Amino acid sequence: MRSAAKRTGLHAVTGLALLAAVISLVAWMGTTASDNPAEANHQVTIGLDTNTTGNSALALGSLEACRVINFGEIIDIDLYIQGVDDIASFETYIKYDTSKIIILGPGDSSQNNNDQFLLQQAQATNNFQNVSETLPDSANPGIYRVGGADLSVTPQFPDPDPVGFTHKDGVLVRLQIRGNSGLGGFSTLQISQFPQGPGTLGTTVVDSSGNPVGDGNGDSFADTVLNASIVVGSGDCVDNDGDGVPDSSDNCPSTPNATQDDFDNDGSGDACDTDDDNDGLADAAPVEQGGCQFDPDCDNDLISDGAADPDGAGSIEPGPDNCALTPNFDQTDTNFDGEGDACDTDDDGDGILDGPDNCPLTPNFTQDNMDGDSLGDACDDEDDGDGFSDAAELAMGTNRLDNCGNAGPDDYSLSWPADLKMSGVLPTLNKVDIQDLQTFILPVRRINSSVGDPEYHARWDLVPGPGPFGNDINIQDLTKLVTFQPLMFGGNVRAFNGATCTP
Repeated sequence: MRSAAKRTGLHAVTGLALLAAVISLVAWMGTTASDNPAEANHQVTIGLDTNTTGNSALALGSLEACRVINFGEIIDIDLYIQGVDDIASFETYIKYDTSKIIILGPGDSSQNNNDQFLLQQAQATNNFQNVSETLPDSANPGIYRVGGADLSVTPQFPDPDPVGFTHKDGVLVRLQIRGNSGLGGFSTLQISQFPQGPGTLGTTVVDSSGNPVGDGNGDSFADTVLNASIVVGSGDCVDNDGDGVPDSSDNCPSTPNATQDDFDNDGSGDACDTDDDNDGLADAAPVEQGGCQFDPDCDNDLISDGAADPDGAGSIEPGPDNCALTPNFDQTDTNFDGEGDACDTDDDGDGILDGPDNCPLTPNFTQDNMDGDSLGDACDDEDDGDGFSDAAELAMGTNRLDNCGNAGPDDYSLSWPADLKMSGVLPTLNKVDIQDLQTFILPVRRINSSVGDPEYHARWDLVPGPGPFGNDINIQDLTKLVTFQPLMFGGNVRAFNGATCTP
């Protein structure tokens, strides 16, 4: 990882170069030290020219942003500047494809290439310092730093035109590259800003007063920067969108995108890709806004937001996620409307919002609630609040929606499960008393009877199902009369919520 100084571009030069410049400025007490402060931020252009014909320290020929070279061919390319009248130092980072080209020069001060810094070496007086990386480019392959500083420059004698003090165009440094043998294809030569680690790398020019040149937004990097490209082997330099990338290699040939960013690596650059994260949802979709455009699993529940599995064999399961912005690993969708319960405001689709719905997972349009508890009849397993579940009442043959007994055939209630004996005598109606207990004894064969026995009747199976003694009607059913809630034994004829039970 590069140092913090390296990441900021300018700082790699300032440690030595600008220190000497500041010393010169302190010694110089002239009234025109700033000459024209506005000049520091006037518009300049910095670019790469792949054809050096006509280029010199203070002149430029025709500029070409792309060039086709042969395998193993060595050529010069120029880093140039247009419109500068005062420069003390510069630094840039060149991002390139190491499988396509190799940078051979200039290298650092010890590699005997300082004469390649044409503009600064052309000055009558200079104390030049080459701050470029040592070659070969092994410190951070594919990102090459090149730069230089004139330690003797002062405001009285600014580069590049100490006589006329006019804006000039010229070559900052001449680089040398070679096409890799057998590895044909395209490589960008990017000097525009790009992220690197926690920081950003870019191109910086500093004047003799220590001000950044060509920067109007306060980030120290020059604002107008033009990249170039090299095609090794077969191909051409046709570039219809003018972004410096030949159409044959451009992942958005009709949309400028010099950086060729392709988040999902699908071959379609982000600038023209309608689904940047390849999750099956268009970037323009509302759910993709706010950062989800580049996140195939925006709620981090391991389900792709859209219909696709963006990482193939990776951990994200194919979508679509039925709650793309709300984690729901199980993808439960009770009403099968395509919107998961975790984000659906009406899970059962009955038109009643989950909050006030007394059965949020079971459709119940009428919201009927016989016993007045928190659950509607549609999802309550004990609808009438008489102490017996709906399943038990179904087995016994009583009414799950009636908590008060009514006289029926065979002298027992068809509604109140606990009221087994109803002889028609008023004291026995709609209450649980000793007569109900006696019905288990008389006839004596009823207790411990099972399905198929002559005296078995499901009405007495208050706790349906086989009991611990292996019989369907047993001591559990007898006990139920005195232990179930609400308590109804002993003539305390009360239904749910304390109301008196009447026929």
